[in-house]
Amino acid sequence: MTQDGSSQFKQIAKAVTRQVAELLGAQGLGEAICRTLAASGVITIVADIREDQAERVAAEIGAEGGKAIAMRLDITDEHQILSAVEKIISQHGQGRI
Repeated sequence: MTQDGSSQFKQIAKAVTRQVAELLGAQGLGEAICRTLAASGVITIVADIREDQAERVAAEIGAEGGKAIAMRLDITDEHQILSAVEKIISQHGQGRI
């Protein structure tokens, strides 16, 4: 019997506890991934062009006992991406996911 994608993802998330996931979106699939990883102990960086969305998701994750950091990020701007990665690495170490 095969597992559905959600079950497989949850198993992977459990294996990466206390890791840092870099630059995940605050809407749709990105939000779902943030929530699942955070529930498994992963520090998530919730990045979105709409800072209010990123802050909302990070706050909700925090209220649920997870750890998430909100960040405004336009993924079409290479400079913003590089700056965000450098900031994350300097504050949280090298991402693992």
